Amino acid sequence: MLQETTVNGNMLMNLNHYQYEDRSKSNKLTIDIKAKIHKLSEHPVYSELTSIAKIECFISYHIFVYWDFMKLLKSLQNKLILALQGQFIECNDNNKKLINEIILSRESELYSYGELNEDFAIYLHSMAEIGVDPYFLWSFLKSEDNLHLLKPGIKELVAFNLKIVQLATIEETAATFFFGQEQLTFSVLLAIIKVLKQENKECSSLISYADKTIQKNSSNSEIIAFKILDYLCQNEISKVRALKAGLKAINYKKKLWDYALAEMTEIS
Repeated sequence: MLQETTVNGNMLMNLNHYQYEDRSKSNKLTIDIKAKIHKLSEHPVYSELTSIAKIECFISYHIFVYWDFMKLLKSLQNKLILALQGQFIECNDNNKKLINEIILSRESELYSYGELNEDFAIYLHSMAEIGVDPYFLWSFLKSEDNLHLLKPGIKELVAFNLKIVQLATIEETAATFFFGQEQLTFSVLLAIIKVLKQENKECSSLISYADKTIQKNSSNSEIIAFKILDYLCQNEISKVRALKAGLKAINYKKKLWDYALAEMTEIS
């Protein structure tokens, strides 16, 4: 169950105690998460990216995965900064370097003065190249009260991530951020670019986005995610709570792609 993030002595890590706890539950959840991540990477939705119309449909779902990733990143940054400033989590030099490189140094969805960051601007340019109108995204962003206007699958995922942003602990937010983010493989991005080129669509922004995505989604990202979670979790209870949140994030994303696949298969 999600709990409000608090800043108090209870958040102090007891590394020695955690070291000798029974980790059977978290170990089982870790195995489940790795298996589901692999299965999700082979979701049949990716093999349906065979026409402009299907790519447009895919993007109309994917953009919410991307936006939620940005919101989760910002939330995680804020929670980590508060915890580090208050010294409520222990941080040696190696852990501090890892957190700075993977989380704190990355740009969130907006700069402080309201302009889109470089990555999201490139993403929107990519949408324009393909021919996708981002109006449906902006209409939702005007107010979270418009959640009911979203498609099934999108609505459930966005609602879950909003709850994580507003109420979750640092470790739950981190797990949702790491395991719920979209890992578009290079082969998937190449398949999209191939279709666009066949249709004589300009796709320089998408190629730029693909390059940035592949650079960030390194092959060891899963290892890093579990390493940071081990560092953030105070004990087996918090580790299990975090992994359960991560598992839910994966399940919601699978549901999203199931809906997207159903819609894409109806496109001739």
